[in-house]
Amino acid sequence: MDMWLNQIAIRTKPLAKQAVIKLQRLKLYVLLSRRLVPDYTVVHEEQQGAQDVLANNDPDGQAADKPAGKTTMCGLSRLTAVSGSKVLGGAWLRRHTTDDGSPFSGYWFVSLNVRTLYRRMGIGEAIVLRAMDQARVEGASELRLYASEDNHTAIALYAKLGFEEFCPPFMEKIQANHVMRCGSRLVFMRKDLARLE
Repeated sequence: MDMWLNQIAIRTKPLAKQAVIKLQRLKLYVLLSRRLVPDYTVVHEEQQGAQDVLANNDPDGQAADKPAGKTTMCGLSRLTAVSGSKVLGGAWLRRHTTDDGSPFSGYWFVSLNVRTLYRRMGIGEAIVLRAMDQARVEGASELRLYASEDNHTAIALYAKLGFEEFCPPFMEKIQANHVMRCGSRLVFMRKDLARLE
């Protein structure tokens, strides 16, 4: 009996998630959800062992394969939206300065994710704004990010916050790898942090 109930739960969970996502597209949901959003804060934490995490989060898979003798500094921060002890969403702020010509030099905002039930409540926007503030405090002139071209919601959010599409140099190999793995291209965007909005 327990195995049968487990199978029902496993099969209905994706259906319930899809129903919530469809509901979240309704304008009425957006209006109501802004009023029902739980109290939360976006916490910034520096990560230890950043090079290991960067190697796992690098789209071209070559973060750890930098030539010897080059100057490289990596930093990684976790930005997490929390309500009490519950994690609502999060992302990474990646700092990578190098003189080896890497296309991933600079400040990068990566892997934004908000739990399904808390989407369309402004939490993702708050995380991006916190990343922009942190990068400004650290002296960054711009913040870069990438998203899959079929992630229309994220791209619209980034455009709303002033990010503009650009084509970084040396991205052909990275694009080809992403298309082969995921079936879609990456959209690269950047925001000039010196310009006041």
